[in-house]
Amino acid sequence: MQDVVVKRRVEYPDYDFLSDYQVHSASLVSSTIQSKAMEPSFEDGPVYVPFPTGSGKTIGAIWGITKVVEQYPDKRICFLTPYKNAVDQMYKALVGHLGPERVGMYYSDALFVNKATELQKQVVVLTHQFVSYNKGALDDRDLFVIDEAIYATATVTLKLEDFAHALTWATSTGTLVDEFMQAHQFAVELYGRLNEDDKRRFYPPKELCEREWAETISELDLHNELGQTLANRDAISGVQIFCEALSLGLVFLDRGQSLDSKKYTPTFNAAILGIPNLDKTVILTATGGLIYDACGVIKESSESRDYAAPVCYDQVTLTRLPDPDLGTSYKTWTTETRKADVTNYVDWVLENVREDEVYLSLPLAVIDKCLRGYFGLGGGELSLPMTVTKNGKQIHVSHHQLAIGTNAYKDCPAVVYLWPNHLPKRVALQRHTALDGKPLTDESLLLPNSKKNEGPFAQMKAAQYVDNIVQQIGRGRIRQMDETGRAGRMTAYLLIKPEDYVRLSILMPEATRDQLAGYGDLKKPTGRFERIVECLRAHLGADVAIETVIATTGIESKNISKAVQNNISELSKLGYTFKAGRRGRGNSGVFEWTG
Repeated sequence: MQDVVVKRRVEYPDYDFLSDYQVHSASLVSSTIQSKAMEPSFEDGPVYVPFPTGSGKTIGAIWGITKVVEQYPDKRICFLTPYKNAVDQMYKALVGHLGPERVGMYYSDALFVNKATELQKQVVVLTHQFVSYNKGALDDRDLFVIDEAIYATATVTLKLEDFAHALTWATSTGTLVDEFMQAHQFAVELYGRLNEDDKRRFYPPKELCEREWAETISELDLHNELGQTLANRDAISGVQIFCEALSLGLVFLDRGQSLDSKKYTPTFNAAILGIPNLDKTVILTATGGLIYDACGVIKESSESRDYAAPVCYDQVTLTRLPDPDLGTSYKTWTTETRKADVTNYVDWVLENVREDEVYLSLPLAVIDKCLRGYFGLGGGELSLPMTVTKNGKQIHVSHHQLAIGTNAYKDCPAVVYLWPNHLPKRVALQRHTALDGKPLTDESLLLPNSKKNEGPFAQMKAAQYVDNIVQQIGRGRIRQMDETGRAGRMTAYLLIKPEDYVRLSILMPEATRDQLAGYGDLKKPTGRFERIVECLRAHLGADVAIETVIATTGIESKNISKAVQNNISELSKLGYTFKAGRRGRGNSGVFEWTG
């Protein structure tokens, strides 16, 4: 490690503000990108590099892209990020290394930027949304570096009337009228056919044969065709994405959860990753690869797997908050009584946190519906983040979906995370389908159609919740890593599901686990795997016989094996492997400690 650090510091003297740990992590990211650019690649297929927030992933991407441009002057590279401010930051950094003639950038409302001119440059920095709305524009790219590929998935949820809107537009403009008519007819027939079968929630179209009309619509250059016809833009582009996904077998219908046949209004769902050169793709992720391990197609880079030094979280405290039990969903908190309950709880939390400065993240809907008066936000559009004073403390108010500048709150000693964003089951199904890339069938939808919360789609949903929590926690001092990779001292106050708390603590094994009592109950995990983890955690450092787990959790042996098989990655991060039992005395199953 020290040899690598010395070499990189000589190469990049302007980055002397990085700790040795950050230099080493950035170097591994850079090496992964350079390896993927080789012909042939050192590793087949797309790879991810899992380093936590603040470890140097973005700087490593800058180094890697710069090296590839120097080594391969003809390679064309694309960097994708979810956020516009991240595009600006990455573009500025790359221009500092390569100059403006080689580096381009674009997003829809970037001022004084000509898209065609920028796309001619060797390196281009874009938001994820560019991919789904500019089909074919990136087909010439030899290498993709993506910040969290899950947000690069083009997902659409359509109603039957959206197909009608698209047909109306096609008819009025004379654009592929026959093809859009066939798309509408297909949707109508599928809608009627599924109305006769009420046994399942999710359905794939039965026929996976080629449909020329779908392929023709998917190839349409909508950016030029739509012009200023904004009224139905979302429906038209949504139908196009649906058609592209349909040709790949990546669509399904969601009946919805209502059992009332009179309320039958299913949605047509589709999702595609849309990266034209997936084999030449490096993904940067901050959550240990949980999301990508759930789909199984995108593998961890050998560079990070074999050479990365783990982060130490012994200065981080994960404090569970009591659940005020305000109802099934924050979307229903509309009465004055419920708004007062929310306000009282938030005020209690902010009064009882020990630190004087807090980064507070909530669902945007909770701030909008319940807390405008409490924070003095008034009416009109919300402008967040904002800083207020409450209970003598400085509170930075934000919401879960907001992108914040990399180091804007790096000195903040506490993050309060309340009520995760609601994630519909179909969203996890969409994103897993896009990342996995395999055609959906009745067999693959067996578990999503059941009430069992297990299988890859359930893993994806759980991973997405943890991902968002980690992203928000990463706004504070936790991102300040010293020479050894020791995260900064910080407290994260968390009102999350107990299952998510268990998974989060797996990612941060040395973190102190605490709780703040006095306002409602602290709920216990109910999921099988989470209960198994709590049992293993009580025996860290030693092998644990399956009989001990059975006695502690009450879970049957066969169900323990099944739960473990569905969560192998998390079990490994905890420091255990599971060895199934065999026939014969003394051959029962055991959780073996690997460290």
